[in-house]
Amino acid sequence: MEKGRISRKLEAIQKEIDQRNIGDFRIIKYEYNEELTMAGSFDFSYYHDIEIFFKNVSFIACPGSEFKANRIRLANEAEEEMLYKISHAYQEGVTICLEDTYFGHKFYLSVSDLEYQVQTVYYYKRDQLKPNERIADWVK
Repeated sequence: MEKGRISRKLEAIQKEIDQRNIGDFRIIKYEYNEELTMAGSFDFSYYHDIEIFFKNVSFIACPGSEFKANRIRLANEAEEEMLYKISHAYQEGVTICLEDTYFGHKFYLSVSDLEYQVQTVYYYKRDQLKPNERIADWVK
């Protein structure tokens, strides 16, 4: 996967983050050597608004619980160099940074590709769903 295509996808995701005021993220699923799914929301109490599917994750440096980030982008050269050292050269693919620009926190994933889906996923039973809405799989 070329950096240019991933960069364009990240720009589209950033537009959604800005439009929907998404500032919280959490990992909701991880299949080792397959895919890591991250959800983003304004309010995880009731729903999330976006799911990002990171493919073939070779390096993860982010909390396993909820964390704040309001910007998603490619890691810059200095960040990649630092991560290369701390990962002992195990990172492969393109490195993505999820950044909290207010407090300066930065989280990283190295991946071969990514996809995303904008959809309101409710955490409770709800009748009459609209297009691009669904109930979370774990809701009974």
